[in-house]
Amino acid sequence: MDDKRIILFLGGMCGDLILKMIEKSPPEHSDIMKKFFNFDTEEKDSYYKNVRIALTHDTDYCLDNPNNVIQIICSSPSKIIKFAERFEYLHRQKVIDEASDAINSKGNFVNEYAQNITDWQNSYEFKHRFDIVNIGNPKFLDDVCTYFGTERAWASNIYEEWCKNEKHLTNIL
Repeated sequence: MDDKRIILFLGGMCGDLILKMIEKSPPEHSDIMKKFFNFDTEEKDSYYKNVRIALTHDTDYCLDNPNNVIQIICSSPSKIIKFAERFEYLHRQKVIDEASDAINSKGNFVNEYAQNITDWQNSYEFKHRFDIVNIGNPKFLDDVCTYFGTERAWASNIYEEWCKNEKHLTNIL
Protein backbone atom coordinates (compact mmCIF):
# COMPACT_ATOMS: atom_id res chain seq x y z
CA MET A 1 0.00 0.00 0.00
CA ASP A 2 2.99 2.33 0.25
CA ASP A 3 1.71 5.92 0.18
CA LYS A 4 -1.88 4.91 -0.49
CA ARG A 5 -4.59 6.12 1.79
CA ILE A 6 -7.55 4.07 2.90
CA ILE A 7 -10.58 5.77 4.38
CA LEU A 8 -12.04 3.49 7.03
CA PHE A 9 -15.60 4.15 8.12
CA LEU A 10 -18.78 2.45 9.18
CA GLY A 11 -21.88 2.55 7.00
CA GLY A 12 -23.89 5.75 7.18
CA MET A 13 -20.90 7.91 8.14
CA CYS A 14 -20.48 9.64 4.76
CA GLY A 15 -17.28 7.97 3.56
CA ASP A 16 -18.55 8.16 -0.03
CA LEU A 17 -19.04 11.92 0.30
CA ILE A 18 -15.56 12.46 1.68
CA LEU A 19 -13.96 10.37 -1.08
CA LYS A 20 -15.81 12.36 -3.76
CA MET A 21 -14.76 15.64 -2.12
CA ILE A 22 -11.07 14.75 -2.10
CA GLU A 23 -10.68 12.63 -5.24
CA LYS A 24 -11.86 13.89 -8.63
CA SER A 25 -11.71 10.41 -10.11
CA PRO A 26 -12.64 8.12 -7.22
CA PRO A 27 -12.29 4.40 -7.83
CA GLU A 28 -15.42 2.52 -8.71
CA HIS A 29 -17.15 1.03 -5.73
CA SER A 30 -15.90 -2.42 -5.17
CA ASP A 31 -17.30 -5.34 -3.29
CA ILE A 32 -13.91 -5.35 -1.61
CA MET A 33 -15.13 -2.35 0.38
CA LYS A 34 -18.66 -3.43 1.19
CA LYS A 35 -18.35 -7.22 1.17
CA PHE A 36 -14.73 -7.35 2.27
CA PHE A 37 -15.32 -10.58 4.17
CA ASN A 38 -15.69 -12.38 0.81
CA PHE A 39 -12.10 -11.59 -0.22
CA ASP A 40 -8.74 -12.79 1.02
CA THR A 41 -5.82 -10.53 1.87
CA GLU A 42 -4.13 -11.10 -1.48
CA GLU A 43 -7.25 -9.93 -3.37
CA LYS A 44 -7.56 -6.89 -1.12
CA ASP A 45 -3.87 -6.02 -1.56
CA SER A 46 -4.28 -6.26 -5.33
CA TYR A 47 -7.27 -3.91 -5.30
CA TYR A 48 -5.69 -1.31 -3.00
CA LYS A 49 -2.46 -1.37 -5.00
CA ASN A 50 -4.35 -0.05 -8.02
CA VAL A 51 -6.06 2.95 -6.42
CA ARG A 52 -4.67 6.10 -4.82
CA ILE A 53 -7.43 6.50 -2.26
CA ALA A 54 -9.98 3.85 -1.33
CA LEU A 55 -12.86 3.31 1.02
CA THR A 56 -13.38 0.33 3.27
CA HIS A 57 -15.32 -0.98 6.23
CA ASP A 58 -12.60 -3.61 6.83
CA THR A 59 -11.12 -2.72 10.21
CA ASP A 60 -9.07 -5.92 10.46
CA TYR A 61 -7.34 -5.29 7.14
CA CYS A 62 -6.59 -1.72 8.19
CA LEU A 63 -5.02 -2.89 11.45
CA ASP A 64 -2.28 -4.50 9.34
CA ASN A 65 -1.56 -1.18 7.59
CA PRO A 66 -2.46 1.45 10.21
CA ASN A 67 -0.23 4.26 8.93
CA ASN A 68 -2.11 4.27 5.61
CA VAL A 69 -5.54 4.58 7.21
CA ILE A 70 -7.72 7.59 7.90
CA GLN A 71 -10.50 6.60 10.27
CA ILE A 72 -13.77 8.52 10.00
CA ILE A 73 -15.26 9.22 13.43
CA CYS A 74 -17.90 11.48 14.96
CA SER A 75 -17.42 13.05 18.38
CA SER A 76 -21.10 13.90 18.83
CA PRO A 77 -23.29 11.14 20.34
CA SER A 78 -26.45 12.81 19.00
CA LYS A 79 -25.04 12.92 15.48
CA ILE A 80 -24.01 9.29 15.72
CA ILE A 81 -27.70 8.47 16.21
CA LYS A 82 -28.44 10.49 13.05
CA PHE A 83 -25.81 8.53 11.13
CA ALA A 84 -27.44 5.29 12.27
CA GLU A 85 -30.79 6.66 11.05
CA ARG A 86 -29.14 7.61 7.77
CA PHE A 87 -27.75 4.10 7.39
CA GLU A 88 -31.18 2.58 7.95
CA TYR A 89 -32.85 5.06 5.58
CA LEU A 90 -30.39 4.58 2.71
CA HIS A 91 -30.06 0.80 2.62
CA ARG A 92 -32.15 -2.07 1.34
CA GLN A 93 -33.69 -4.38 3.90
CA LYS A 94 -31.16 -7.10 3.01
CA VAL A 95 -28.29 -4.81 4.05
CA ILE A 96 -30.10 -3.81 7.26
CA ASP A 97 -30.65 -7.50 8.03
CA GLU A 98 -26.94 -8.24 7.49
CA ALA A 99 -25.95 -5.33 9.73
CA SER A 100 -28.51 -6.38 12.35
CA ASP A 101 -27.01 -9.86 12.41
CA ALA A 102 -23.48 -8.48 12.63
CA ILE A 103 -24.30 -6.35 15.68
CA ASN A 104 -26.65 -8.93 17.24
CA SER A 105 -29.56 -6.51 17.13
CA LYS A 106 -32.37 -7.18 19.57
CA GLY A 107 -34.90 -5.12 17.64
CA ASN A 108 -33.97 -1.46 18.05
CA PHE A 109 -31.64 -1.22 15.07
CA VAL A 110 -30.94 2.54 15.08
CA ASN A 111 -29.94 2.72 18.75
CA GLU A 112 -27.97 -0.51 18.57
CA TYR A 113 -26.17 0.53 15.39
CA ALA A 114 -25.35 3.92 16.95
CA GLN A 115 -23.90 2.09 19.96
CA ASN A 116 -21.89 -0.08 17.58
CA ILE A 117 -20.41 3.04 15.95
CA THR A 118 -19.52 4.44 19.38
CA ASP A 119 -17.98 1.16 20.54
CA TRP A 120 -16.01 0.83 17.29
CA GLN A 121 -14.61 4.37 17.62
CA ASN A 122 -13.59 3.71 21.20
CA SER A 123 -12.09 0.29 20.47
CA TYR A 124 -10.10 1.24 17.37
CA GLU A 125 -8.16 4.46 17.54
CA PHE A 126 -6.10 4.82 14.40
CA LYS A 127 -3.37 7.45 14.35
CA HIS A 128 -5.08 9.37 11.55
CA ARG A 129 -8.70 10.25 12.38
CA PHE A 130 -11.09 12.65 10.75
CA ASP A 131 -14.02 13.88 12.81
CA ILE A 132 -17.20 14.55 10.81
CA VAL A 133 -18.90 16.36 13.69
CA ASN A 134 -19.27 19.53 11.59
CA ILE A 135 -21.12 17.88 8.73
CA GLY A 136 -24.07 20.04 7.80
CA ASN A 137 -22.20 23.14 8.92
CA PRO A 138 -20.14 25.31 6.53
CA LYS A 139 -17.10 24.51 8.71
CA PHE A 140 -17.20 20.94 7.40
CA LEU A 141 -15.97 22.12 4.01
CA ASP A 142 -13.04 23.85 5.74
CA ASP A 143 -12.37 20.72 7.79
CA VAL A 144 -12.19 18.51 4.68
CA CYS A 145 -10.09 20.93 2.64
CA THR A 146 -7.62 21.48 5.47
CA TYR A 147 -7.29 17.86 6.58
CA PHE A 148 -7.09 16.28 3.12
CA GLY A 149 -5.49 19.20 1.24
CA THR A 150 -8.19 19.11 -1.38
CA GLU A 151 -9.21 21.75 -3.91
CA ARG A 152 -11.88 23.93 -2.31
CA ALA A 153 -13.96 24.67 -5.44
CA TRP A 154 -14.22 20.98 -6.28
CA ALA A 155 -15.02 19.94 -2.73
CA SER A 156 -17.56 22.73 -2.37
CA ASN A 157 -19.50 21.65 -5.47
CA ILE A 158 -19.64 18.05 -4.28
CA TYR A 159 -20.63 19.06 -0.76
CA GLU A 160 -23.36 21.46 -1.88
CA GLU A 161 -24.90 18.80 -4.12
CA TRP A 162 -24.76 16.27 -1.28
CA CYS A 163 -26.50 18.71 1.09
CA LYS A 164 -29.34 19.14 -1.43
CA ASN A 165 -29.74 15.37 -1.70
CA GLU A 166 -29.62 14.81 2.07
CA LYS A 167 -32.53 17.12 2.95
CA HIS A 168 -34.48 14.13 4.27
CA LEU A 169 -32.06 14.22 7.21
CA THR A 170 -32.54 17.83 8.20
CA ASN A 171 -31.59 16.96 11.77
CA ILE A 172 -28.03 16.13 10.61
CA LEU A 173 -27.85 19.15 8.36
